[in-house]
This record gives sequence, C-alpha cells and structure tokens, in this order.
Amino acid sequence: NPGRPVMSRQDQHQMGIISSLKPGQKTDGCLVCCNAPACCPLMSFLCPCCGESEYVIKQRSASTYIHLRENSLEWNEPSLILQPGVCCGVDPCLFKVQDQVHVMYYDDDMFLNISDQTRFCNEFLTCLLGGNGERIRLNGTQCCFGLCIRANSSCCMFVPICCPKAFCPCMLRHDIYVEDAQKGLYEIKKAREAAIGSEIH
Repeated sequence: NPGRPVMSRQDQHQMGIISSLKPGQKTDGCLVCCNAPACCPLMSFLCPCCGESEYVIKQRSASTYIHLRENSLEWNEPSLILQPGVCCGVDPCLFKVQDQVHVMYYDDDMFLNISDQTRFCNEFLTCLLGGNGERIRLNGTQCCFGLCIRANSSCCMFVPICCPKAFCPCMLRHDIYVEDAQKGLYEIKKAREAAIGSEIH
C-alpha cells in the first residue's frame, strides 16, 4: 500500500500481536451489595444496590481486550444490548454482551494527542462511586483556539471540547480503560515508534 505504508499487507507478519495491555476492571461503588439475578439483569439499572448479573460480568470480562499489533492498536469495549425475544423482536428483561471493536493505525494523528486522563483521586472515587480503572485518552486535533475538537460527521465538523462523548458520539475521542495508565502509555508509544521507524514506513 504505497499510499499508506502502515496499512501494507505485503508482509502478513506485520499485523501480528506484539503485546497486550491489561484492561481496567469494572468496579461497583460502595452502595452495591448484591448482583442482579440472572433472570432479571435489568435490576442493575433500576436498583442502586444491585450490580450487574454474574453472567454479564463474565461475558464482558471474557470479551474485553487491548492488543498492540505491529501496525495498529486494537481494543474491544463490549456493551450491553437486549437479547432477541418475542416482544417486538427483543426480550426486555435479558441482556447479552455485544462486541465493539476499535482499530487505530499508528499513523493516525490521534496518537499525537494521547495522554493519561485518569480522574483525580481515582482509587477513592472508585471505592465510593465505582469505576473502570485508569483512563488513557486519544483526542482528535483541536480547533477554535482549543475550545473545540474535530468530529467525523458531515453535518457537525467539530464539537465543544467539554461535551461528553456520550452526547456527541461523532467526536474524535477515544477513552481506553487500563489497569495501569502510565505503563499503557509507554507500551503504546513504544509500539508506535517501532512501527513508524520500521521498513514499512
């Protein structure tokens, strides 16, 4: 691929996994005292003292990964969706884990804006409110004197930088939750430098 060497498929070994980062673990806050029953996992959203059902936790944990490939960063942040059923095609009471795989090649500009964005007093807040581990953030290029960030929608080319990703999914921002953000940053930067400096680039 002369137009984009980092995506070259001439050598298949360049797409191999060189290492993996340990994902952050979803932790419940101090109010949670039990798991929602498997027959009604919806209780984890309705009752503040109920955590996710055990089968949901196991499926999510088994599906979550962060791989450093020779030419890209790949991670899966699975989400919950309703299982197929007889009520308009879904079962309103049962969940299943749906994969959400992301791949970013090392020549992407977002790697120039990668940082440790773990919240202040993360351990204390995790004990109190729950959490997902430490956070690595990849940001798109900022614009409007640093007040906005680029978006990948033709009808909205940029959004305010203070806007949560949940409200503007088109914004160019990715949060990756890991066990150790500083170690993760080091490993990602090392893998990227090796790819950019290799013969494929």
